[in-house]
Amino acid sequence: NGFGKRTDVAEYRRQTRGGIGLKNVQTSERNGRVVGVACVSDGDQLLLVTEQGQIIRMTAGDLRPMGRETSGVIGMRFKDGDELLAMMVTRPDAFVFTATDAGYAKRTPIDEYPLQGRGGHGVLTAKLTDERGGLVGALMVDLNDEVFAITAGGGVIRTRAAEVRPTSRATMGVRLINLGDGNAVVGVTRNPESSDDELDADPEGGDGGGDDSIGLPDATSGIAEAPESGGLPDAGSPATHNETGEPGIVAGSDDAADTDRADPDGPA
Repeated sequence: NGFGKRTDVAEYRRQTRGGIGLKNVQTSERNGRVVGVACVSDGDQLLLVTEQGQIIRMTAGDLRPMGRETSGVIGMRFKDGDELLAMMVTRPDAFVFTATDAGYAKRTPIDEYPLQGRGGHGVLTAKLTDERGGLVGALMVDLNDEVFAITAGGGVIRTRAAEVRPTSRATMGVRLINLGDGNAVVGVTRNPESSDDELDADPEGGDGGGDDSIGLPDATSGIAEAPESGGLPDAGSPATHNETGEPGIVAGSDDAADTDRADPDGPA
């Protein structure tokens, strides 16, 4: 629901075997669900990404420290019908990788997104059309990272992030995967085992030109890997510190309201 909260990690030290809840974060059916959790420090920067392609970049310090009993504060406001898709901690010289359900993707330098205060609508990160579909995933990637794209039909492609050429915020992106009738991309994720030795990715990542299709085989079950030629296959943080100097945990949820909210039964 666009709310976020930042909590001292000391609040989570005493746990049972089943863990300990964030408690009172705005997660009712009306107010949304938790979509991201990260360990951050005051100087870290966050990206909040919505399904309709809006992104806001802000510092973690904009979310004041609060206890587990509180509901959080507004981090981002949405247009009608929009919801929070992802929350990420930024890295210097990294890229924002986004993908749509119609099989298109784009890679945009982090510097394209201005730093703003919390509570705004952000800026547009992609031109979305009915043909190219809505956003289904957003990642923070480096040139040597690999990305998996998963389809509703069980297909997976594995490709280098550098194979998707860098483009500005105002573009629509390039085709990442060819999809059959009735199929769609349902999510993307970064390969945690990516390494320089495995990938040997081209640091230039393409020429940054228009929105051409890359030319892929059709989606199939299993994993298809990008060929060495550079064409893509088709496949079936530091934590916020409070007054005690302890690091903190930040969490975001997905729908918007205008005021800070606290559980009346818990401390403000």
